[in-house]
Amino acid sequence: MTKTIAEFKQDGTIGIIGGSGKMGNWALNLFHSLGYSNLLFNDLPNPKTPEEIFNEKVSEIKEKTGARFVSKKELAELSDLVIVSVPISATLGIIDEIGPSVRQDAIFSDFTSVKEASCERMGRYSPHAIGIHPMFKETVKKLKGQNIVLTPYNQEDPNLSLLVKMFNETGANVRIVTPQQHDQIVSFNQAGVHLVTMAYALMMKAYCREHNLEPTDIAALNTPNSTIMNALLGRFLHTRNYEIIWGIQNTTSYSQNMKNILLEQTKALTSLLGISREECERISHNLEHLVELPPKEKRNQFQASLEAAARKFKSGYLRVASADSDQIVDLMGNLGVQAYYDTHYKETLGLLHEIKERCCTVGLFERSTSETMIASPQSESHQIGKILTGASDLYFGIETNLETESLRKARDYAIELRRYISKIIIPRRKDIPELGNHSSHYRVMNNQLKEFIGKCEELAEVQSLLPKIPSQ
Repeated sequence: MTKTIAEFKQDGTIGIIGGSGKMGNWALNLFHSLGYSNLLFNDLPNPKTPEEIFNEKVSEIKEKTGARFVSKKELAELSDLVIVSVPISATLGIIDEIGPSVRQDAIFSDFTSVKEASCERMGRYSPHAIGIHPMFKETVKKLKGQNIVLTPYNQEDPNLSLLVKMFNETGANVRIVTPQQHDQIVSFNQAGVHLVTMAYALMMKAYCREHNLEPTDIAALNTPNSTIMNALLGRFLHTRNYEIIWGIQNTTSYSQNMKNILLEQTKALTSLLGISREECERISHNLEHLVELPPKEKRNQFQASLEAAARKFKSGYLRVASADSDQIVDLMGNLGVQAYYDTHYKETLGLLHEIKERCCTVGLFERSTSETMIASPQSESHQIGKILTGASDLYFGIETNLETESLRKARDYAIELRRYISKIIIPRRKDIPELGNHSSHYRVMNNQLKEFIGKCEELAEVQSLLPKIPSQ
């Protein structure tokens, strides 16, 4: 492929399998925003998603990005850049399914978090197998300073420069490594960090259960270090990408090795910090020795181990000393709890707007005023008006309390509206011509309200961790 970026934007075709998934949809929006004209996508069937909801999502993607939904085979045959963006467990199967249809001059790629196996498999079908790994979540808005890793199966692939130029336009740092180097390094940055974070979460859970504490009790007496750990833990747990985490932990030999390293080093550390029962019994007779450190030889060994680690980073990797801990806490607060709250509060407002639009679509409100529809002067018009007024009152209760950030009240109104639609509106909609028969919309609205309730509960918990502003 010898196209320039400008030519590729005009004439090249990018196809994404998994285009309605999180990262696939992120990529479609990214390429559309960068000016790529010809976008295709396909997706794996999901038995949990009703067909009408899936079709609605496909239509929404088409509207936002201009991408066309085509079969997997057609996508492989037409695309100059084919990207597989599906769960790790499904990646190799999809590569084998579409591989024979991928053109020999096309770039064959994937978004998988591990690269050796996928790049080797793509290389069986294409001379231009180049893995792509965005090292961030799909929720990241600004790519400047973020890392995007390219893993060419053939390091001399002439198409590599095209991908570099494509992603350089985003402002991201484009890194090029072999698939093996990628998996070795990422197994530490992902599998290793995930292991430590999960161990910290389980340690907190066990400790709180043993001492009848809540995580908020722990957070109320935070130190700078625990503030940072809790902010990282909250970010990690909120992703809920458990299938991805499982795949990262179990797909490569490097990530498997991380478990052994963690166990070995934890065992060595606890041994250094431990003290024998005989030593405990000896010093228990003297109260002033109860705070004594473990035996001197272990203290020396423990200090030597940490000194060796400190020397490893002396070149400047860790420049912030403990004197700057307040700055770290402020930074983590800004990047953590407050930013998390602000971002997800905006998302919750956006979700409520979607619910409002769907209420208009089914006829609960008039789109122009969002007030209750006025029932026509027929028999039962008064009763119909009361029913519609009840729904609108509950909706505006949600809206008012969300605007004032009374999150638990907004949640309660949403619970009641969901019940009201299920028990009152849906059984009577045949008697109310204004409402029509919008079964699929009611199912979507039910799911949206359920999601909204969860978001309000989550926001309320995060809100409790924010600094209290003293009253004037």
